[in-house]
Amino acid sequence: LFLFRFASTTGDKVALEMAESTLDAMRLGGIFDHIGLGFHRYATDADWHLPHFEKMLYDQAMLVIGYLEAYQLTQRPHYLSVAVEIVDYVMNRLKAHELPGFYCAEDADTDHQEGKTYLWTLSEVTAVLGQADGAWVADIFGITEDGNAPDEATGRKTGANVFHQRKSWTELACEQGRHEDDLLKRWADCRQRLRIQRERRRQPGIDTKLLADWNAMMLVALARLALISRLYTPSVVELAEWMWDVFFDHGNDIYHSFSDGQRLSVGFSSDAAYGVWGFILVHQLTLDPVYLDRAKRLFNLAKNRFWDGTAFCISVRSDELPLRQYDGVDSATPSANSVFYHVARQLSVLTFEPEYNEIADRLWGSMAEEIAKHPAAYGFWLAAACGETDKWVHLKLGKPNADEWRDGLGNEFLPFSVWSVDPEITDPGIRMVCGLDGCRPKGSK
Repeated sequence: LFLFRFASTTGDKVALEMAESTLDAMRLGGIFDHIGLGFHRYATDADWHLPHFEKMLYDQAMLVIGYLEAYQLTQRPHYLSVAVEIVDYVMNRLKAHELPGFYCAEDADTDHQEGKTYLWTLSEVTAVLGQADGAWVADIFGITEDGNAPDEATGRKTGANVFHQRKSWTELACEQGRHEDDLLKRWADCRQRLRIQRERRRQPGIDTKLLADWNAMMLVALARLALISRLYTPSVVELAEWMWDVFFDHGNDIYHSFSDGQRLSVGFSSDAAYGVWGFILVHQLTLDPVYLDRAKRLFNLAKNRFWDGTAFCISVRSDELPLRQYDGVDSATPSANSVFYHVARQLSVLTFEPEYNEIADRLWGSMAEEIAKHPAAYGFWLAAACGETDKWVHLKLGKPNADEWRDGLGNEFLPFSVWSVDPEITDPGIRMVCGLDGCRPKGSK
């Protein structure tokens, strides 16, 4: 996310190439489940061929956001397609039964063997697809008689294979002298047959806990996708309403986990941070001020519970504790404080209330020295800080055509723009552009 924002604000083409090449390689590699979709947790080799097969909800959510931003910035439809693939996996495997929320993860193991569900021999692929299609798929995805997934302990070839795509479909079309669409149609048919066969196998277990912060990440991801494709809007609203009830007790409390119909633990600052981010995005999607009000209420609840004047503590602030812990380093997910920094800027521009900007300034001040020393550990902080050079703006939409404007904005890369409906704007041809220094009609200087 930082690379996209840096490229956008500075025009640095190398940063954009770095981000795109990473996303492209991940989608081609074994870290992506080419049969069942979704991303495994991480790769265990330098070539990204062999994954640790666990699939985490938070990885899926953050990758949806990453691929969507790649699409918005480059307008390459492939990136939007990958985001949709990830969401398809989440809806298929991690969607909670009879609830709008999502489970934590899908295990790596089946019958105490890692990857058992996902591994294929060449003969198994050929038995499902036939000789012609089997050979074609084996060539594209590196399936061999000896196998490409050796035993981790001994390095011995076992005949087991992980699907990893050796070239993009565009490159393969050139290589085979075919139209790309023809190859994609053939692969879609083969993948469906392989998927049906794989689903007959014993499946990995599902961790059925529902966590507030991870579900809020998914809320952000789904809302971002719904801004591009309205098909997902009902799922977004349903998830937001359920979370407001279950995890945030209608703005009165914060809970971390939910299982078997019970709230199980007191919430952390990360639950509130991602929740605020989620409700802001639902407001941007629906243009309903109720969700902006919920974002503000949850932010203020978190401030009362976790804020110590310079940063948000991980758990409930207590003067009785000799040491307070803070979540400041961005790792597999953005830290609570970097997300609070981001949403404080958003709320400041949306509401014109200076307190949010003051909190953002204090957060940055508390972390700036460490960020300068170890920038690689603070990716989301830096992504959000790019807005300091590409100033935040608040687009006020006229009510007569607000939905039309909103739908157009969803396809653009606007990481530092927020919008709302202004009922006083009655001319459908006018948008007001606002910053902290005031508002002006769109198109004026």
